[in-house]
Amino acid sequence: MTREIHITGNVTPVFFEIDKPKDSLWVKIETEEKQPMTIALFNPAGIFCGNVTPGIGSFIREIYISRNICTLTGLKHELQGGRYSLFILFGESLEEESYSVILSVETDVTKHYASHYCQQEKDNENMSFETLNNREERYYKGDFHGHTIFSDGHNNMEEAAEILSSQKMDFMAFTEHNGIAFGESPSTCLLIPSMELTLPIGHMNIHGIKSDKALYELLCALTAEAGLMEEQTNVSYDDIWRGALAFFRDKSNLSLNHMFLTPWEFCKEDCDLTGLNTIEVICDPTYPDSPSANDKAVAFMDFLWNKGQRLYGIGGSDSHNRKEELYENSKEPSIYGDPATYVFCRGLSVDNLINGMKRGNCYTARYVELDISIGQGRYLPGDEITGTEEIEYRVTVHNVIKPMYGVFLLNGGIVKKEALEEGSEMIYCINPKEDWWLRFGIYDIEGHAICYVNPVYRGCIQQNLKTDYKLLMEEFCEQYDKRNFV
Repeated sequence: MTREIHITGNVTPVFFEIDKPKDSLWVKIETEEKQPMTIALFNPAGIFCGNVTPGIGSFIREIYISRNICTLTGLKHELQGGRYSLFILFGESLEEESYSVILSVETDVTKHYASHYCQQEKDNENMSFETLNNREERYYKGDFHGHTIFSDGHNNMEEAAEILSSQKMDFMAFTEHNGIAFGESPSTCLLIPSMELTLPIGHMNIHGIKSDKALYELLCALTAEAGLMEEQTNVSYDDIWRGALAFFRDKSNLSLNHMFLTPWEFCKEDCDLTGLNTIEVICDPTYPDSPSANDKAVAFMDFLWNKGQRLYGIGGSDSHNRKEELYENSKEPSIYGDPATYVFCRGLSVDNLINGMKRGNCYTARYVELDISIGQGRYLPGDEITGTEEIEYRVTVHNVIKPMYGVFLLNGGIVKKEALEEGSEMIYCINPKEDWWLRFGIYDIEGHAICYVNPVYRGCIQQNLKTDYKLLMEEFCEQYDKRNFV
């Protein structure tokens, strides 16, 4: 069966019927449009069984499920006959009246693929998010934002695994645009099933997604609420954004990406920031405009803390490139693990990483690694200080390879600043009676953030920021224009 489909809305449902396959199901989507779109496949029982992103990237535009082979785009399941459903999510504003794709469906055909297009496990049952891959209590190094050929990245899984090994990563989150490559299994580190929700109003990483609770289940529910039609629904991008916040917030980490980086900045003016857990404060620092955008994100975090909003900072390389590729005028490659985020876990598991992020028990850094002791080791970054005694905050900095400054900030103001050398130790003691928050950061000689440690705090009352986001940003931008860290 071959059929042309016209996309005229944000979410377009499509249906086709097949007889029960004996061995395999093959679904292919072809398009000449260079636009981000994701196609999700449901079987007649409403079970999600695959996704493909045909508008971007170099990955195959096919879902193939058989007894012996399953592409990274598919989920093995008992093949059924009957009415299958496709949901097409268009990830950008519709500039044309319609875009077209060609749908091809075949059953009981034999297909052969390169190993990096296929799942390596014998099956793809839901991985246990509780399984400990390492029992040590320590900071684990990883990256919460990166891409492969599954969307618009340049590395296949074999190439990505080599980079992760060279970077000595403990974990990685591949965050493909509106899609998940199921069955990815780099042997070098723990993989967190994740996705980058990519919409015209902004980008949000969703960390920790099980195959039975994917974005497409949300799309299915939203289209049903909107009154499902054969070819068109009126689901808005706002509906999808708000739905994702509610749908994933209990089990996943929800993180706002590169919020000040043009043209991918966050522009949803009626956002309720209380629905988020983290903000990406350092993102792909080798991209030309990223350092200034990252500085602004760090300052925005300080602004939010002074407003009584406790969100935490993480980092992401947002790497799309091979290790030998450089952006124009850049002297460093955009590579997984730059920056790295270090999360304190009592044993390495997906759940422990997600919970550590949501509690702020982490820091993000380029180049350096830190030894952090807060209150003689009783507290971690992100913790509330519950005692009344003086607190000593001690940081030792390793791998200082270029000029940089360490800074302690109390309630957003600098209270200590020192030039750093290899093994430098900075100490700040605090015991004020009023509410306060305190964080440590590192900046290079140009004033760009290269390390962000989440604050500790005492007595700060968390507020629900349902203020008009546009007014909030106007206030922040006015203040930011007057700031100067280093």
